[in-house]
Amino acid sequence: LAPLSLPLAGPPMFALGAQLKSALAWSNGCQSALGPHVGDLHDLATRERWSDHIAAMSRLYGLTDATLVADAHPDGYPLQWAQTTQRQVTPIWHHHAHVVAGMVEHGWLDQTVLGIAADGTGLGPDGTIWGGEILEASVVGFRRMAHLRPFRLPGGEAAIHDIIRVAVSIAGCLDGVSADAFASATGSYSSDVQAWLEVSRSHLAPVTTSLGRLFDAAACIALGLHSVSYEGEAAMRLEAACDPTVTGVYSWAIAESVPLQLDWRPAMHAMLADCIRGEVPGVMAERFHRGVAAVLVEAVGLLARSRADLTRVPVVLSGGVFQNRRLVELVVERWPTNLGPLGLPGRIPPNDGGLAAGQLAIACARATTRGQEPNARAY
Repeated sequence: LAPLSLPLAGPPMFALGAQLKSALAWSNGCQSALGPHVGDLHDLATRERWSDHIAAMSRLYGLTDATLVADAHPDGYPLQWAQTTQRQVTPIWHHHAHVVAGMVEHGWLDQTVLGIAADGTGLGPDGTIWGGEILEASVVGFRRMAHLRPFRLPGGEAAIHDIIRVAVSIAGCLDGVSADAFASATGSYSSDVQAWLEVSRSHLAPVTTSLGRLFDAAACIALGLHSVSYEGEAAMRLEAACDPTVTGVYSWAIAESVPLQLDWRPAMHAMLADCIRGEVPGVMAERFHRGVAAVLVEAVGLLARSRADLTRVPVVLSGGVFQNRRLVELVVERWPTNLGPLGLPGRIPPNDGGLAAGQLAIACARATTRGQEPNARAY
């Protein structure tokens, strides 16, 4: 168990974590803690272990009537399970919880922060799949300040493992890239590429702003990787391929709209051009990581300059993308002295394993201050 530094006044709360990499967190008014890793809640055995853990901690900490706090995704098992009980249920938006977990880590619950929330999948308030967000956040609310340019996931969740689909969808957004050229560069069949291009333009392809899925597309292009066995595998392989001696960067653009839109098209076009020319994977992997780090730092700088009250606010790195050590190193290297302090991942996992800590902090703060969520729909 990991003790959490949370205000202890208020009613008992039990946070249920996420569908993936699930862990639980709780507060009984005297103690707050984040529990150990339980696992992905896809199979019956893990769900039974998860519910047994809830029952055991409820007895031990006196939480049998505690309010349940769950990820807001209606198809997620934690929320569905909570709604079968007779207890009060508080839904929390996924990426707000990620950012607040980082605020707990660094003792910033009394402040407003800019949180970079980057992961594979999380439902946003607009009904799309978020995962490449910059949020202005307090412990009780948030506003979406920037996000990746949206793209589509052909076949929905199937694209998490069949990552060639994501890469085809990305390539279909690039000017001057033919299906035949993409197929030749990535070792694919032209007929398959054409089929996924058609699917990417249909209702079978939900919209996402996920940086984690963009890493999947980059791994497909740089490494020739078409499918993976588990979520995050492609990004891990891409990180491992990086050659730190490489110079150059795949540069992004930023559309200064409201919210800002981080446009990956120039970077992916340059990467695909390198792939077609036969560039080695280590060069492409490093240049991709450098481009991501550069655009995140640039976007925070633009936001800080746009409003005086954001000039020196703390900045939190959150979400599973920031388990990538190379990416974090590059962000730190580029971090300018005129921006606020940078909160790096630490004791609380930045991925969904730490989500319950953020859920718990948000629910406890709202209960004790009667805080609302005035900016949560400003997306």
